[in-house]
Amino acid sequence: MTGVSNAPSKLGATEVESNPSKVVVVKDLSQSKYDRTFRICNEGHSLGNALSSVIRTQNGVKFCGYAIPHPTNDFFELKIIMDPEKGITSKEALVKGLQDLKESTSLMKSKFSEAMAEAQMQVDPER
Repeated sequence: MTGVSNAPSKLGATEVESNPSKVVVVKDLSQSKYDRTFRICNEGHSLGNALSSVIRTQNGVKFCGYAIPHPTNDFFELKIIMDPEKGITSKEALVKGLQDLKESTSLMKSKFSEAMAEAQMQVDPER
């Protein structure tokens, strides 16, 4: 893999679309639809780490990593590079990653609630 870098986009070399959305595509002339950097606003390491881990499990992912360019930033940048031969774009991988993460956390929340209810019944059987 040549030319792959996990470094965050340099602010002077990029232009960010003006968009009130939580997810913004960081524009870079060298990127294709298979190689994109997304800026996720108002989030930090918790989502960045979980989301990049989920996306890396997808078929066709060559690289996925995130960075918070500076500790005072309230966003992270997520770079996704896909194998063009698989026909899945970086945006599609991001959307699938978000869906997979949502399903996973919903299942985890459900299992946790069940376990808490069961534990409460063992402590207070009259409840």
